[in-house]
Amino acid sequence: MKQSFLVFFILFMGTTIAQIPAEITLHDGAKFEGFADITSKDKIEFRITLDEAPETFDGLDIIKVEFRKEPFGIYEYVYMKNRFKLLKIESVGEIIVYAQYPESFSTQKSKAQLKREDYINHDNKFFQNGVPPYPRGSLGLKKIRFWIKKSGENKVDDIRLNFRQEARIWFKNCPGLLKKIKSRELTYFDMIEVIDYYNDFCGEY
Repeated sequence: MKQSFLVFFILFMGTTIAQIPAEITLHDGAKFEGFADITSKDKIEFRITLDEAPETFDGLDIIKVEFRKEPFGIYEYVYMKNRFKLLKIESVGEIIVYAQYPESFSTQKSKAQLKREDYINHDNKFFQNGVPPYPRGSLGLKKIRFWIKKSGENKVDDIRLNFRQEARIWFKNCPGLLKKIKSRELTYFDMIEVIDYYNDFCGEY
């Protein structure tokens, strides 16, 4: 009886992971559609059909995964400090912005993990672009990290520490945006809005 239950449990678990419709992109540019999950260690579990066992990939294998259903979004492995880091793409244009949030990207979260994240983000609501609406000065907001890079380049920059000074370099051809940053209408924590503004009004793409 116990053995039968164990077999059933294994089969059941096999049908509850890697079931979010998604597309992965390999380093050679090849793309595959199937079903994916992000593990608690930021690895990608992927399978083309639901009747096969998922394989585990990381930044050495794939560039990015794009979910077609919740949690939606595109998650890309970015190489920095001698390792691959999984980040969420939040804006694409002449400048690309990546984000990392206090909440794990994992789609296989435990109850304890969900409880910790709910403590940070009390109302558990999100804007349409997937950004948690942290009040200014909150624990969650302070832990958001952004990285930006120019499209077509590999180098990513963290301009958190000297945001206003770095902004003068990055957005020097966008006086309207610099004005908003100088007046603190837009801050580091508004990075997605900053890059959206730049890409819409000042980018060449």
